[in-house]
Amino acid sequence: LFLNLRSICAEEFKVTETGGSAMEKKNILIVDDEPEITELIFRHVHDNGWSAETAANGIEALAVLKRCTFDVVICDITMPVLGGMAFMNAVRLSGNNIPFVFLTASGEISHMKEALRLGAFDYFEKPIGGEDLIEVLSRAKELSESQQRVVLRLEANHEPVEDLRSAIARIRAKNNLKR
Repeated sequence: LFLNLRSICAEEFKVTETGGSAMEKKNILIVDDEPEITELIFRHVHDNGWSAETAANGIEALAVLKRCTFDVVICDITMPVLGGMAFMNAVRLSGNNIPFVFLTASGEISHMKEALRLGAFDYFEKPIGGEDLIEVLSRAKELSESQQRVVLRLEANHEPVEDLRSAIARIRAKNNLKR
């Protein structure tokens, strides 16, 4: 895919201990089978200081997630090969709690409600608005950073994974109250 040639893997943005925190960077994975939507989102997030990687479907996105880390995934709900919900489920089964923001065509609101019920962070109807998108992505990044801090604290204290799941659930619940 053309956009992958000019997008930047989040791993390249990791900063060493002497150079600052990796949490300072804003990295997003854009997953959509419509190249014009992908290009629009890519340009908008890039213009607002985010680095981005793209994929045309869930299968490609899973491969990208194996080699890069991201703060947020923005994903179309309906795609060929592996759709958005199946992709999110595969990511969750791998233990990754990255926030998902879904895109939908009008008329697919029932899919979005199901996605939110299953743990999506938020959703937008196409066509998407610019400033609202950046605001939601920024909130999702804050959630991602909070999750990373919880993981680091738990690892430092050698606490069991079940405590991690509880902490993430509390963060998600707190974040949902802010909406």
